[in-house]
Amino acid sequence: MHRNGAFAEYVAVPQEILIPWPDDITATQACLTEPLANGIHVVNLTRHLQIEKALVIGAGSIGLMCQQTLKVLRNIHVMVCDLSSGRLETAVRLGAEKVVCSGIGDVTSEVLDWTAGEGIDLVVDAAGSAATKRLSLAALRPGGAAVWIGLHDNATQLDTYDVTLQEKQVLGSYSAKNEELAHSLDLIRNKQVDVSSWVDIEPLQNSVEGFRRMLRPADGDIKAVFVP
Repeated sequence: MHRNGAFAEYVAVPQEILIPWPDDITATQACLTEPLANGIHVVNLTRHLQIEKALVIGAGSIGLMCQQTLKVLRNIHVMVCDLSSGRLETAVRLGAEKVVCSGIGDVTSEVLDWTAGEGIDLVVDAAGSAATKRLSLAALRPGGAAVWIGLHDNATQLDTYDVTLQEKQVLGSYSAKNEELAHSLDLIRNKQVDVSSWVDIEPLQNSVEGFRRMLRPADGDIKAVFVP
């Protein structure tokens, strides 16, 4: 992450950060170990909380990984919201119990309906906009936690009294630990998560066009893997 070198035939890295690659995992699966480990990291950051229901904002690759790890590792009921109906179809196929394809106000209303007016236990903001950060706090029950993993808007205005008086928690999540990366490989190897059926596999020579498309994704675009 902090060294030069990518899209090259050989890259030098410190030996201590290497993780054995199981023979029964394909290259296109193995390369998704890191994004899946982000979801495991979110689970581990919130293990101190009693969580029955969670909201994941954003059905991109990180959001879908968080959705799956919350379900697989903690058996949490997950709602996913996104503006793309195509992405939400993937979320449903991967196990989301409820999806919302609408604006911020509608999401809050759906959360309250789903939780009998209480608010939700956990919100994972995998979008990272100023509006979704505010939504992550508004949707929480008192004592709930918001995990901010998405990186989009940096500065935002918040209702801080809502956090203080209701003792809500805000946790930042960035990447993953080595042991979480190894755990990620195990989940893939044991077929406990789906990291590949919803990913576009393309030849490396299409990478410039592919990167541009992912910056302005169409309805079904989520993640691309480029193969030399």
